[in-house]
Amino acid sequence: LDLSGKTVTMPAGAVLQVQHAILTEPMTSTTAATWIDVTNLSVSITPKSTSSKFHVSFNLNAMVTSDNQRAGVRLVRDSTPIGVGTNVGSRTAASVSFAGDGNIYRVKNMSGSALDSPSTASAVTYKVQVQCENTTEIKINHDDSDSNSSTFFRTASTLTVTEIAG
Repeated sequence: LDLSGKTVTMPAGAVLQVQHAILTEPMTSTTAATWIDVTNLSVSITPKSTSSKFHVSFNLNAMVTSDNQRAGVRLVRDSTPIGVGTNVGSRTAASVSFAGDGNIYRVKNMSGSALDSPSTASAVTYKVQVQCENTTEIKINHDDSDSNSSTFFRTASTLTVTEIAG
């Protein structure tokens, strides 16, 4: 089938492109109430049309190293948070949140998604960010001790961006 020189319009809901990012290495950070990018969980994508929508989903394996300390995860398009709760008072908007759990510091699996309409034909960048309270460490893809033993696991975290015809 040769469509050279022709413009083809895909029906609404058709998948136009998919981009995927994966972090397989461990990451540790003390964010102290500042949103930071998760290493490698970033996708730059140029929309095929200004009417396109993007389904953005993440799967993150993370933990905090202090009992009852909280952390949040959010999706961001360029510098705009997407798929987050509402800021009310001093509360911080996030896609998901988690906390240290009674001195049992184990990786928790979290996922989230958002449907975004950037209304542009220029490249946009989607990414996953994390933040924790105080000086608590966030560890991604590994347990607190990360001992060299077959009973300790290393995991992978992902970000997937799917462009959908509008």
